[in-house]
Amino acid sequence: MQAEMYKIGSIGTGFLAIMGRPYIDPEEPASLRNIARLGIMQVVSLLPPREARSVGLETERLEAKSLGMSFVSFPIEDMGTPASVDDFAAITRRLFRQTESGDQARGAR
Repeated sequence: MQAEMYKIGSIGTGFLAIMGRPYIDPEEPASLRNIARLGIMQVVSLLPPREARSVGLETERLEAKSLGMSFVSFPIEDMGTPASVDDFAAITRRLFRQTESGDQARGAR
């Protein structure tokens, strides 16, 4: 099943989009390689490590970095909420500022 990307809206010079999950396989249309070709500079994953492994994304951080993309991980359990409201607020503010300025590659984790 192919993942689809949905653009949510523009933020300054950048934009926010969501998708179910990218693929590591470069032959897949929704692979990180093809996403990078679209000009996407940053991947934000909300998957806990256990879930990332279960869907084959344990190397997503390395793959994104190899393509010049930054990678941010903020794990939230499936059907759950962030463990810390303060941490969630801090990361969303940081990501908003980076997207607004078009500087998604800065501050990669």
